[in-house]
Amino acid sequence: MYKITKTLSEKNINIKDIELQKIRENVGGTFRLSFSSISELDGAKLLLKKAGFSISN
Repeated sequence: MYKITKTLSEKNINIKDIELQKIRENVGGTFRLSFSSISELDGAKLLLKKAGFSISN
């Protein structure tokens, strides 16, 4: 979670809402993030992909 928020905050992208959808032992989890605008969403997707996160729509 920290890596996600740090990556986005460095570019002044604010998370409007965050939800942990599932987490399993030794598997990881799925976060759902919401943003205030399409431009913030697009910027967040690009930054998080570059940081190595898997992105889905």
